[in-house]
Amino acid sequence: MRKKEKEIYEETDMIVLSEEEEGSKETTDVRKKKKKLPNWVIVPVIGGIVVVAVIASQFTSKEKKTGGTVEVVEVVRGDVKEIYNVSGTVDSEKKKVFYSPVNAPVSQLRAKVGQAVKAGDLLVAFDTSDLEKNNQKAQMDLQSAVNTNQSAREQADRSASEAAKAAADAQAAAGAARAQAEQQIASVESQISAKSQQMASLEQSVQDEITANQTLQPQLDEWNAQKAANLERISVLYGEVNSRREKINTGNVSDEEKAQLETEITERSKEIAEKEGANAALDAQIAQISAQIQTGSQQAYAQIQQEVQALQAQAEQLRASISVETPSASIPDTSLTQGQINNMAITENLAELAVLSSEELMAKARDGIKADFDGVISDVKTMEGGTAVAGGELFTLVSNQDVNVKLEIPASDFDKVEVGSKAVVKIGKYKYDGVVESIDKIAVPNAKGNPVIGANVKIQNPDENIYIGVAAKLTMTVAEEKDVLYLPNENVNTSTEGDFVYVVQNGVVKKKAVELGITSNSKVEIKSGLKEGDKVVADTLGTVEEGMKVTTTTVAKSEEK
Repeated sequence: MRKKEKEIYEETDMIVLSEEEEGSKETTDVRKKKKKLPNWVIVPVIGGIVVVAVIASQFTSKEKKTGGTVEVVEVVRGDVKEIYNVSGTVDSEKKKVFYSPVNAPVSQLRAKVGQAVKAGDLLVAFDTSDLEKNNQKAQMDLQSAVNTNQSAREQADRSASEAAKAAADAQAAAGAARAQAEQQIASVESQISAKSQQMASLEQSVQDEITANQTLQPQLDEWNAQKAANLERISVLYGEVNSRREKINTGNVSDEEKAQLETEITERSKEIAEKEGANAALDAQIAQISAQIQTGSQQAYAQIQQEVQALQAQAEQLRASISVETPSASIPDTSLTQGQINNMAITENLAELAVLSSEELMAKARDGIKADFDGVISDVKTMEGGTAVAGGELFTLVSNQDVNVKLEIPASDFDKVEVGSKAVVKIGKYKYDGVVESIDKIAVPNAKGNPVIGANVKIQNPDENIYIGVAAKLTMTVAEEKDVLYLPNENVNTSTEGDFVYVVQNGVVKKKAVELGITSNSKVEIKSGLKEGDKVVADTLGTVEEGMKVTTTTVAKSEEK
């Protein structure tokens, strides 16, 4: 066909050329003879040109409608799976901040940011020296309270024994017993009076001790603060002296700079000596004031007060013994009063509570701080050698077993993800099973200003290879259809009127509308418009048009595309 077209074009060119030559001859003749060609010659020539042009146009039109050979794919049945890919950040669902249970120095710190730990690992150990001293003091205070109460009970028991003896003697000699009892009462009252005077004389001393201690403590605090400030300044000065000496030792300074540096070293050394001297004086003052803090008068007062209570009880017993006019064999009640018993119980309970509190703190300090679960240290707030404060933050542990992936899904893809959807989570070179646990119900702008919806994907089979805070890639199956008609994605066209394909029927290209279903990375479901075995033109360049006459190559099955 293309050869015939060439011959037509050559013939047309020859006719035109003949016309041009004829015109040229005419021009020559005009110049020479001034003679025109007759109309019966010109009209046939022009008509011939028009006929040739029409024939050429028909041949050209037929060539445009001929597509030659095209490749087709066959509509087949199979499975189509729509996949959605998204990225997120690995996060922990479980986080715990660990606090110090005691005021104690940190002797060992094994918690470091980024370190993986196991449940039960010892991460912080405490120096328990001061706590042990406090515990010993609490135990001695308890023993002292027990001994004091025991002394009061023994004193009461002795009084009861004396009263019983007096009652027995009264049967033989009531008068002597009465006189003896009166003498005992007088003696006890004399002792009570003497001890009361002692207590009165101690009251001012006790008050003075309390007042003095309250007065001295602020001074001690001020001096300690001055000492700490001096030590900090001394440390800074030593650093400045050392830096200047190092600069001199490098030899890269002029004599003038060296002299200036040596002057600065001398000035700072002098200030160091002054600060150290000031601290020495402060130490002496602190020691002097500390020696003035006393509790002796308070302890003596409490001891005498207990003795007076015992004597008063004895006096009451003696008065009871002589209140009976007729001697009898009955023994008067010489037990401690209920108030005394209650006070003794309270004293012992308070001392026991102090011991229990001290022992509990000791036990917690000895145990140290251990990891409650497997995880990774995300933050550390203390340091080895520093002093931990009760209730102060030590470190933070996040679980690497209870983990999820936080997603930011573009608002346009909100229908791709549902709660309960399963996902394959890839973190580095490892893969895990995931399931969508939650999806936010509102889209908010992300850092770039694009609307996104937050979602969490729970990792169901975590292991030690998971890193918190790293990127994760997720693949989710949005929809899946089995045993349906499908075509390769690239063989389906789209226009303003809808989706369509080109099929070959009886050697002619036909345009056919189709209804699409779900789409995978390479396949698209055909819900209607085609049937199994239909041949669809595999045109990806847009050169095929409806109405073309074509021949087809060997059919390529769509699943191989």
